Amino acid sequence: MEHLIQSVLAKLSAAEWIPVTTARVLTGVFFCISGGTKLFVPSQFSELQQTMIQSHIPFPHASALFVSLVEFACGGGARTRTAHSALRRDAYGGHDRCNPH
Repeated sequence: MEHLIQSVLAKLSAAEWIPVTTARVLTGVFFCISGGTKLFVPSQFSELQQTMIQSHIPFPHASALFVSLVEFACGGGARTRTAHSALRRDAYGGHDRCNPH
């Protein structure tokens, strides 16, 4: 019985990369779809641009374009460290400017 338990634990340990990889791929797909929607659907881009204006983000049109491009381009490569750091800056970078309190 002890051998069976150790065998199961070894198999689980060998497969521990699967949930992490799945989460990274799904996050990348989410960002890619979100960025693509903002880039290719004019009403979504306008909404993002209005959000940038209301949040007093400098250069709202350029910022909205940058956010959309980073999400779309890096979403497909979310498994790389460079894409991850770009998406993280994109997702959290404006938070302190939007809520200065």
